[in-house]
Amino acid sequence: MNFQSNFGFVSFVLIAWCFSENKRQFPVRIVIVGMIIQLALGVVLLKFPFFTNTFVYLNRAVMALQESTNAGTSFVFGFIGGGDAPYLSVIF
Repeated sequence: MNFQSNFGFVSFVLIAWCFSENKRQFPVRIVIVGMIIQLALGVVLLKFPFFTNTFVYLNRAVMALQESTNAGTSFVFGFIGGGDAPYLSVIF
């Protein structure tokens, strides 16, 4: 699993380098700083429970907002907005 994660981490940088317009002036320093920030953020989110719990609560808030939006959309637009189909029993 570690090999796959590290391979993916490095392959994204190589893909970015392959698609860059000017390969000679590839911003190596910016890429390294970005990788360090990404690794630090991963360590903070995985190892410190306070930050993990904070993101769990934010996720719950976003999911509640999404459920409310889905309920309102299906109320206003009916089956087009994700509600039950009006003639489902006739089809089957």
